[in-house]
Amino acid sequence: MSRELIYLKRRIKKLVTIIESLDGFRSGYFTDIDRLMIMYKELGLGGRIRKWKDIRRDLERLVLSSIRTKEARKYLNYEKLVSKVYKIILILMTISLLSPLLGIPILTITLVIALSTIFPIILFTRL
Repeated sequence: MSRELIYLKRRIKKLVTIIESLDGFRSGYFTDIDRLMIMYKELGLGGRIRKWKDIRRDLERLVLSSIRTKEARKYLNYEKLVSKVYKIILILMTISLLSPLLGIPILTITLVIALSTIFPIILFTRL
């Protein structure tokens, strides 16, 4: 393959990635704006039709408008809840691993591990 063909294929892949990322913003799936900016500038698209600053502002508006919807807020609340559950599980697992050093019976360890694995399952089946 010639160098020009390889260069053209890489450029097309980057264009496809940019288009998919922009479509992701439109549909509510957010990607990294900074990574998108790097690809945009690597392709030399800056300033021809629209400046990156204008595109970034429009993307941020899309993100903010989608966060305002009821369903997006519901999923953000789920994400916060899941984050808290995993922090609790991490704390419980640490306690269960340290309990033999503190002289706590093995039954306690078993119960803590069982509860920490069952709790998320019960939580997510109710969602």
